[in-house]
Amino acid sequence: EVRLSALRSLEDIIASAVSKGSHSTQVPAEPLARCLSDDSSAVRNLAVAVVSLYPQLRAPPTGTSSPLSELAASVAEYLNHGLQPVRRAASAAIAALGDEVKEQYAAQCSLAMTQDSEPQARCSGVEALLKLAKSGRLEDSHVSSIARLRLDPHWTVRRAAAEALARCGSDALQRHSRELDQLELDPDWRVRRAAAAAKAQLLEGH
Repeated sequence: EVRLSALRSLEDIIASAVSKGSHSTQVPAEPLARCLSDDSSAVRNLAVAVVSLYPQLRAPPTGTSSPLSELAASVAEYLNHGLQPVRRAASAAIAALGDEVKEQYAAQCSLAMTQDSEPQARCSGVEALLKLAKSGRLEDSHVSSIARLRLDPHWTVRRAAAEALARCGSDALQRHSRELDQLELDPDWRVRRAAAAAKAQLLEGH
């Protein structure tokens, strides 16, 4: 397999740079990140493994570009990919780049989770978005993404959306009152209960 062989060569190059204590490699970030969108799961998995070597490179001199930050930016572009395996690979690669990078791209990774085919993953994505509020990084667009999950086919995700809206603050509740109205009419009683609680919170704020 040509692509796997090429990736293994990249792996050797980076591993060599790590062993020499280098702070850079001759491996362009974008082509490596592009491997995360490969049709082959073996290629995607190996690409994540190669990406995970980058944090071991020595920090570059002050004022110079970091191969880690360049790669992270290239990888992050695939978090919005239309195919789930690619989004999952990109999320895994971001996580492999270390806590600082993971925190930097937390919003994008969380939004990617809300598009996952697994209901539990989508619920986890909602919860991850809410954590951004603690650091003041929850944006209106993030709340809108949560509100759109009122149309999710699984009741647990719709309930998570209703509960999350209640935790986004009175301004968010006001902006998305129509979505709450829809959730109050949900076929599942558990979703209706969560929406009613959120609506009660909204009314208490007036």
